[in-house]
Amino acid sequence: MSRAGCVPDLESFDTVIGAMCTVRRTSEAVDMIKQMVEKVGLTPRQGTIAKWQQHCEQTEYMESS
Repeated sequence: MSRAGCVPDLESFDTVIGAMCTVRRTSEAVDMIKQMVEKVGLTPRQGTIAKWQQHCEQTEYMESS
C-alpha cells in the first residue's frame, strides 16, 4: 500500500486482510497483520483476527480431509 503512495489506516488493512483470507492467502494475511502492528503501530480489530482464524481453521480442515 505504501509503495503506491497511500498511507494505510486501520480500515484499509482490515479490507486487504479480509480479502486475503477470503481467497485463502492466510500466510500473506499473517504477514500483513505483522506489518500492521510492527511497522505502522495499528492494532487489528477483533473481527479481523476472527476472520483470519476462521479461514485458517477451514484450510486445516480441508487439508486433513
